[in-house]
Amino acid sequence: SEAASVKAKGRQGELLMVGRTSTGWLGQSRSTDFGSSWSNPVHLNTLIRHPMAPPNLARMPDNRLLLVTGPHFDPEQTLYGTRYTLAAQMSSDGGSSWYGYRNLQYTGQAVLEHSYCSIFVDDDRVHFTHYRACKTEPCGTKSWRSAQYIQLNMSWFDDDV
Repeated sequence: SEAASVKAKGRQGELLMVGRTSTGWLGQSRSTDFGSSWSNPVHLNTLIRHPMAPPNLARMPDNRLLLVTGPHFDPEQTLYGTRYTLAAQMSSDGGSSWYGYRNLQYTGQAVLEHSYCSIFVDDDRVHFTHYRACKTEPCGTKSWRSAQYIQLNMSWFDDDV
């Protein structure tokens, strides 16, 4: 079942929706009529395991799609895994396939989670905000939760991985 989703525009009238599910996989659905109707959800990609955490999706200036996920999956854990990693992947074919997996944030188990990432793309940079929740005080703040900001040049997504 769809718990949270994000959408990206494609060709005229075409939309891609990606969302978290309770299956351990991201789900995707497509519309070709500006969102009036949607295809039945399917697994986004059998290589992208995912806990029940929200993904995010953005279109780059060169028309590629950027997908941000929390890729640690563990079927024995609550909500199917931890959220101590934020990772990025790209698609050049409208979301049919994904490549270039890279960690945006990896903090290991000292941080309880990195979640609810927002993406803003401008002409030469990609900006990410998300919150970080710590188990204790190793995050360098006395606050259990803190806002995080990441800024990357477009070239970071073009480098060989």
